[in-house]
Amino acid sequence: MREGRCRGCGAEVIWIRTSMGKKMPADPEPVWVLPETGGDSYVMPDGSLVTGRRIGDAWDDDPDANVVECYVSHFATCPEGGQFRNRKPRTRAPGYR
Repeated sequence: MREGRCRGCGAEVIWIRTSMGKKMPADPEPVWVLPETGGDSYVMPDGSLVTGRRIGDAWDDDPDANVVECYVSHFATCPEGGQFRNRKPRTRAPGYR
């Protein structure tokens, strides 16, 4: 993971390489997540994504809980995040139905 600054808001970010090989900006403070379906999406240090519920001090109440250390995508927290989204319409390959 490399450190840097967001070009939109100037906040500190870390860059995590996703499992698809792309670099994703993330907020530098790790969060603890209890994996479960239907939760929010988080990125793990190895670049894989996990959905779940963010927990805080509640983990101290149940140290056997299956929690993982994750990071929040900076796209979710950046006030200027919309300017970095790809707005080009997707085109289909020739012959695709």
